[in-house]
Amino acid sequence: MDFFAWPRKILFRSQEYFSLEKSDEESSQSESFLESQPKPAQPRNYVLLVSVIMNVCLVVVVSLFAIHNIPSFGENASSKDVIRMSSYSPLFGKVPISASLTAINGSFMDEGFPPDPFRALPSKFADDAWHATAEPTWITITDAEARSLGKNPADLVRAPEEWGHGSNKYIAMMDLNHQLHCVNQLRKAAFREEYPVAHGDRWDFQKEHWMHCVHILYQNVMCTGSTEIITYNWRETQRFPVPDFDTTKMCKNTRTLLDFQDREMVHDLNAKRDKMIRPTDAAIFPLPSHLKAFLDAHD
Repeated sequence: MDFFAWPRKILFRSQEYFSLEKSDEESSQSESFLESQPKPAQPRNYVLLVSVIMNVCLVVVVSLFAIHNIPSFGENASSKDVIRMSSYSPLFGKVPISASLTAINGSFMDEGFPPDPFRALPSKFADDAWHATAEPTWITITDAEARSLGKNPADLVRAPEEWGHGSNKYIAMMDLNHQLHCVNQLRKAAFREEYPVAHGDRWDFQKEHWMHCVHILYQNVMCTGSTEIITYNWRETQRFPVPDFDTTKMCKNTRTLLDFQDREMVHDLNAKRDKMIRPTDAAIFPLPSHLKAFLDAHD
């Protein structure tokens, strides 16, 4: 078979796998917008949506661990170099953020051993890795850090002191965490039999969630603007030139960012969030008009 002439025949071949339930944390993230609704019949024809999802994921999974391309600094870039190419972050000074040349594995299938869980088809092996890396996570920031982000602390949600993160702290989320969450959402969308839309989420709401993720990842890919070059080779059995997606990128040491998140995260997030009560003097912002109309229509 000529894989690169007819990629969709490969991408949409069904896989056998026992369904895994949606995690409680992920379910509550959706339900915070749209609480239990009757589950409608799911459309069977979603090939176009999955086509978009798989193409975005192909680019983004490679890009996420090389969030920003850095001008040539040789084989390594110091924290100072990385910070100079970044907007302000409260992580500066707390985490040693450097970068180094990294080989990106662009193989069309997983050719390695041991297998990479972030390349694996649906399984507990893959789910455990994604859950540990991409589960929505809160951290806290200070008053001064909020102001440096251009935010007015009076407009933000304060973290209760009993959470143990100190006084005058505000809840926040690392953008890296959100992007990884979006990649994981699209991964699951590509395998709807293994990851059914569960717990009463409306199908039309879930489509909006997926397209929000597509748009977030598209903007980040366009922001980083990869300048790497993909070359082609002749390969046995193949009628057409085959792209070599292996590239070398200047990548941030994102493992240190995720380690920081693990140290600073709000533990037992769902239990703590369920007990939160909006203060009477809290700043209240309107919902975006389209989102408000959508939610009102699905009450």
